[in-house]
Amino acid sequence: MFLSERSTQAEYLDAPGRSPELVARDFHQLARINALFKFSHPFEYLIPRRLGTEHCRELHILDLGAGDGSLGRQLALWAGKRGWAWTFTNFDLRLTALNVHADGSPRVLGLVQNLPFRDGSFDVVIASHMTHHLDSPSEIIQHFREAWRVSRQLVLLSDLHRNLSLYTLAHVATLLTGCSRELRGDGLISVRRGFRLNEWRKYARAAGIPGAKVTLYMGSRILLHARKDPAG
Repeated sequence: MFLSERSTQAEYLDAPGRSPELVARDFHQLARINALFKFSHPFEYLIPRRLGTEHCRELHILDLGAGDGSLGRQLALWAGKRGWAWTFTNFDLRLTALNVHADGSPRVLGLVQNLPFRDGSFDVVIASHMTHHLDSPSEIIQHFREAWRVSRQLVLLSDLHRNLSLYTLAHVATLLTGCSRELRGDGLISVRRGFRLNEWRKYARAAGIPGAKVTLYMGSRILLHARKDPAG
């Protein structure tokens, strides 16, 4: 049955050797899609809800698969309007992506399955639409485990919910926003590489994340959020 099984087809924009100019174009187009789908809202909503506003005044956040750092910039601006100081470390596999916007935030190159940070290095660890780029369950479980390890207070991961409605919406949205042929194709591949609730719950258990909540957001995204015991 269509979309019943997760695809591992490679995305076009993940192909090695894309020039810095093409990568910058990719992120410029992705920004239109992200604005349309309000990609920062789950984090704006859930970080204060899970931590409590009194713990949000100053946060150091690790963004996994940060790309050009657009999510961190959006969240820092949103937090700043509330008098909060949120700083970000951008982590990605591709140096060309990290170099699209040099805004002074720390940029670290590496694999999410093997984070080069000590335990509890960051108040919050986030990822947006990054996990579906991993192929195997073992990679995803290790990614979850590492995100939990380096977090001090909260892990909040967001990705695509694999369903027909989102597949159709991705096709229409990438057409209407004038995305390139490659990005239109990747929009559909990304949904096919997305997840179901039971899959993420299984991975969270295997990663040993206690009290992990896996929920749907607006029917289009899956969220994994877990808070560490402050007394622990």
